[in-house]
Formats: sequence, C-alpha cells, structure tokens
Amino acid sequence: EAFLQAFLFPAMRRGRDLVTAGPVCPRWRENTAGARAIAREWWGFRGGGIRCAGDEALVPAAGQSLFFGGGVDSFYTLRTERSRLTHLLYVEGYDVPLADADRLARIGEWNRAVAAECGLELVVVRSGLRDHPDFKVLSWTNSFGGAVAAAGHLLRRSCGTAWLANDGHVTEINPWVLGMHPRLTPFWSSGAVRFVHHGEGVLRCEKAATIAEWPLARKHLRVCWKNTGDGLNCGVCEKCVRTQLEFFAAGQLEALESMPPGPLVDRLDAVPGVPENLYLYYQDLLERIGEPSVRRAIAALGERSVAWRRRNAGRDVAERYWKRVRRNLRTLRSGGK
Repeated sequence: EAFLQAFLFPAMRRGRDLVTAGPVCPRWRENTAGARAIAREWWGFRGGGIRCAGDEALVPAAGQSLFFGGGVDSFYTLRTERSRLTHLLYVEGYDVPLADADRLARIGEWNRAVAAECGLELVVVRSGLRDHPDFKVLSWTNSFGGAVAAAGHLLRRSCGTAWLANDGHVTEINPWVLGMHPRLTPFWSSGAVRFVHHGEGVLRCEKAATIAEWPLARKHLRVCWKNTGDGLNCGVCEKCVRTQLEFFAAGQLEALESMPPGPLVDRLDAVPGVPENLYLYYQDLLERIGEPSVRRAIAALGERSVAWRRRNAGRDVAERYWKRVRRNLRTLRSGGK
C-alpha cells in the first residue's frame, strides 16, 4: 500500500494503472476510487486502476503517529493531540534533500529533542522518492499528500492511526494545486491505517497563538522551506517573516528562539510580494495587531503584491510553456512512453 499510494496520482497523471504481484488491502483499494474521483474532478487525471494478486485483510495497531515537519501546523496538532500520540514521523528527502546531510543532522537533533520532551518515539524514514523519474511526472504540490500517506503506511505494524496537520487557508482556497486536503485524507486509509486530517477550520494565526506560549515550540519551530544558510530558519523569506508576524501578534516574538533576531518591519518591507491566497494570512493578522508601524508594513505589502503577482503571472505562463515543450521532447525520445 505504501508504494502504490506514493505512485497513485503520478500514474493517473500518465493515464496508467498500477500493477503489483502481491495482494493489497481491499479497504485501501476501495478507498483509492474516492481519491481517483477527486483527482479527476480537480485535475482531469485518468487511469490509476489497481491490479493486484488478491486481497490481504489488515488489522490496525494501537499506536498513533503524527507526520511531523516541525512547523506551526504540526506543532499545533502535537500540542492539542499529544495525549493520543505514540510516534512522531519525519521523512528525510521530502522537504530537505538527502544530499543536505548537515541540515538533516540538525533537524534530527531538534526532532529527537521534541520527541523526548513529549515522551514519544521518533521514526525517521529516508526516501529518494522525489527524485524517482516516474514520481516526478507530477508536481510536488499535487503529489506530496500521497507521499506523506505512503510514509504513514510504512508504520502500519505499530500505528493504526496517522495524523496529518491541515495547512490552513491554502487547502481551502487552492485545492486544485494541493495533494493534501480534508476531502482526500480519508481516502488514503486502509484496514491497518486510518488517516486523520487535523486542524481544519483553525486559522494559522490561531494555531500560532496556541503554541506561542509553549517553550518547546518556541525553541524548535522550523518553518523555512528555502534551506539556505546555516540556520534551520533563514528569518527573511516570506514564510519566516509571516511566522514572526504571527508570534508578534501573540506577544511572543522576542521569545521565538528558533528564529534569528531582526527588525520585523524591515523584514516585512523586504518581502517583494505574496500570492493572493497567502495574503489572506496577513489579513487575518491585521485584525489582531494594533501596532501602527506593523499595520502599515502589512498594508504596503498588500499593495505591492498586486504588481508583483502581475509580473509573476507572465513568468509562470512562459515557464509552463517550456515545461510542456520539455515534457513532449522527453516523450518523443522515449518512444512515446
């Protein structure tokens, strides 16, 4: 189920079925029909049928895992559901490449500290899935939900429930570009593993306020996706700045140990622009922040984001065109396969 789950949407993207010589869980196979229906609705994908050697009934284990990326969403789920959890799961090679050994070592130290403080077992999976040519036919924004669910299936002998943290506004506004969504999550489940989508309907700023008083989160929070510099958070990218703004709104910015210090307004002024769906986060924060200088900086970001999005739209069109050209050339060279 783990391997088939990871390649379900990539197979659909190519209009192919998945074939295995072994049996699969009948409940999982039935659930894939629901996932495939959503992929057809959102993206127009076809294929994705499961051909297998028969059925293998599976029984759930007692443990409960949380896919833990160390960000606001997963820390919120850890804080609110801590008493139910038995395991934290982190996959090396998903958000940080396997080649970045130093960064992965530091993430490992942080994750071990969090797991130990919470009395949970940390499970680390190393995966080259993102580099697999058959997996890369689909963008990570569409495929990462299946990849996360695949890792959850690997723990089926110890964890019968897998918790996935909801990603706030993004899944509500742009489901067509995300592979993890409240509608999809239940369809990842098998007879052995039930996937739970947690935190839907809770704004990100509310999640940040919930964990802002928690010293463990302030010390080990990791939100930066740029993976630049020596720190685990660069402090200046849009997501780092937005997170600092959320902790400012909660009155805990100075206590946010995992973020390099720096003037918040200057960092806001240095953000060139944000997509429309991400600016919703800033609008939520405007309702919670009274400091005039910060409010002006947020408003200015919103104004320059309009022109920034216009400029990026042209680049996106060109990029999609050349992606299509390169994909067609690869198809021709492989004989149409």
